[in-house]
Amino acid sequence: TEDEREMCTRTIYCTNIDKK
Repeated sequence: TEDEREMCTRTIYCTNIDKK
């Protein structure tokens, strides 16, 4: 679950950076 959670956070961060 830790790995999956990190992936989710990484994806969200990537999307936020892309949106900016």
